[in-house]
Amino acid sequence: MLRKAAYALGKTVVSYNVVSGACCSQKVSGPGGGGSTGSQSAFQKELNGLVSDGVLSKHHSFKSSDAAAVEVLSVTAPLSKKYGLEVGGSIWKDKKGWHYTTPEIGSATGVGVAGGYIGYHTHTSDGLKFSNAFWPRMGAATHDAGMVSRYNQPLYLGVHYGGNTLIGVCSPGSCSATGRFGTSLSRVLQ
Repeated sequence: MLRKAAYALGKTVVSYNVVSGACCSQKVSGPGGGGSTGSQSAFQKELNGLVSDGVLSKHHSFKSSDAAAVEVLSVTAPLSKKYGLEVGGSIWKDKKGWHYTTPEIGSATGVGVAGGYIGYHTHTSDGLKFSNAFWPRMGAATHDAGMVSRYNQPLYLGVHYGGNTLIGVCSPGSCSATGRFGTSLSRVLQ
């Protein structure tokens, strides 16, 4: 589970990953929805229920990072849209297979994801596009495509758009940091 030590909207996020012991993550950012303290509390309560019921679990094992991302983003993307807040976390591998961390709730415009690890996150609106250097309000490396380039790790994105949950990945070497309307996916998973 990703634990935030500090959070500053629009700046670097410092986080601690209790699974790997990794420190120092970066805020990945996307289009803003609504989101408020009240919606964050309600969202957290709903996430806690999904964890308690075993729907979301860092103990689920998968044959690929893609499969882990599909499970967690299929559940969280509709909730992200509902509450107007992004969620995110990390994906890692051990002897049993691939796993995801318990989702952490961010803001309407971003969420902390551990740098140096495969990440996953949601956007609250605007279809399946990764943020990049041309995204409004983004700094040089605080956008999705910049994070992929900086850490040389894939980043998964889930959005609930047009009544469907869409999931894609931005992979190192095929994830442009430029593009007027956002960065297109390397691959669509769902």
